[in-house]
Amino acid sequence: MSRITLIFLVIFLGMAILVYRAFYLQVVRHSDFVAQVEDLFKTTSTVPAPRGEILDRNGVKLAWNQRYTLLEISGNFDEKGLQNLLRTYLSEKTAEVLKRLKEEGSVELRLPESLELQLYSIRGLKVTPVYVRLYRSEAFSHVVGYANTEGEGLSGLEKYYDDVLKGESGLLLKSSKGDVIDRIRPIPGKNLKTSIDVRLQEYAYKLLEETGKPGAAIMMNPSTGEVYTLVSYPGYDPNLLSSGLDEAQWRLMAADPRGRFINRAISATYSPGSAIKPLILAAGLYYQRNQTETMTVNCKGHYNLYDSSGKLIASYSDWYLPGHGVTDYVKAVAVSCNVFFFQLGSYLGIERMREMASVFRIDELTGIDIPWEKKGVFPDPRWKYDNVGENWYLGDTILTSIGQGFVRLTPIELLQLYNLIATRGKVTVPHILLDKSAESWIIDLGDVFDRLVESLTQVTTRGGASLAEQGTAYSVFRNFPVTVAGKTGTAEVGGGRAPHSWFAGFAPVEHPAVSVIVFVENGGYGSQTAAPIARDLLRKFFELYPEKLTD
Repeated sequence: MSRITLIFLVIFLGMAILVYRAFYLQVVRHSDFVAQVEDLFKTTSTVPAPRGEILDRNGVKLAWNQRYTLLEISGNFDEKGLQNLLRTYLSEKTAEVLKRLKEEGSVELRLPESLELQLYSIRGLKVTPVYVRLYRSEAFSHVVGYANTEGEGLSGLEKYYDDVLKGESGLLLKSSKGDVIDRIRPIPGKNLKTSIDVRLQEYAYKLLEETGKPGAAIMMNPSTGEVYTLVSYPGYDPNLLSSGLDEAQWRLMAADPRGRFINRAISATYSPGSAIKPLILAAGLYYQRNQTETMTVNCKGHYNLYDSSGKLIASYSDWYLPGHGVTDYVKAVAVSCNVFFFQLGSYLGIERMREMASVFRIDELTGIDIPWEKKGVFPDPRWKYDNVGENWYLGDTILTSIGQGFVRLTPIELLQLYNLIATRGKVTVPHILLDKSAESWIIDLGDVFDRLVESLTQVTTRGGASLAEQGTAYSVFRNFPVTVAGKTGTAEVGGGRAPHSWFAGFAPVEHPAVSVIVFVENGGYGSQTAAPIARDLLRKFFELYPEKLTD
């Protein structure tokens, strides 16, 4: 074999090997390499999980989701392909949708998930599943709260139980062409069933709205801690906030002088006025039983305070200037005689009143399961020195004995006082989640609670020829079919403004099934504004739950 032939064979063999290798790579292994290249261009996208629904105790939806598919143009999209897919579902509306998409760059549609998955393969089209949070009405705004456009709970139950409601996002694995080749389905959030009754909640909101003044109303089961209604007026439309407000809209809502975003039921403190008197009486009956039981005052409409030398240093007026006449502790509660409690407070001293307030935990957080509960104040000399920078005077004690001065409580703190009396000493943490296991404990004061119930019942049942003898809520609850124990409160606020109006109580007296508190800011006398609202709420409750009359 010549040298030229050998060279030719070597070259030929080399070329053959190259051709074979090229054939092997481009033909035999073609599909493998295509798959590897496609793997490099596979993408994943997050699929949001639907938030759990929030329901009332009867299953009525308070917060729920509306699912949409957001379509956005992200390049030179395949209009023809999109048209073919949409036509199967939208039929004659397809042209209108395409027109909007091209003009506005995006469009939201309610589409089945099966069609949505196919849309990922359309070139130049971005597909995003969206859940819009919807709410029943502003009557529930302060209890349910709202979630933002990202699905994060920002207030109310939405915030407190955010981890329960929000679920876990899913994933979509898409090919280089946009086809969905695998997916992990999102895990929906869990539903919350609350103890709230829609009918009572909306009725309470309506009654407060009719006063035209800010206020709050709460109804509870005093034994179990279940909250039937928790209303703060005015509320706000959570649907506006969940969909995303611009800055101008937010400023407009926030500038409302009535304070739409203040939850007056748990996050604002007020002077309780005479509604605090059962606590002062409890201190008297427990620490100075004989003196309190036998004590009477001849109320002439004012109480004079003298110094050690007998000099008059201050005079305090009763709300009923003609005076209530001879008054014992039962009548003092019924007619809300300030003079009696001025005297009782002077005998007890601030230390005893503060001690009983601590036993009742009157100014501590109740632990209710919505955020931003505020702690109230039942003052004592140390508190005044630390916060006001002044010493404590006997006049401070006298004002504290009728819920004025520095005393500030939230409506729910004050309601817990009446729950404690209703249950004769059982304290249960209030809760809105229906099946929540609530902490409870017992406060043993002997027969003090029975004495308080007896006195509070006189507020609504004691008749009389004049206001000097008549229970302050007698005219409101006269002929009411259920015996109610409760107390009105009229808290002076100064500055020429009308006093705050309060009523707190429970029914039936023999076996309390429901407690109620109503607060109306600058609403006037408790007997004129708050008590009628409480009566109407109790009537509505027993209409809805007649079995509670005999349970």
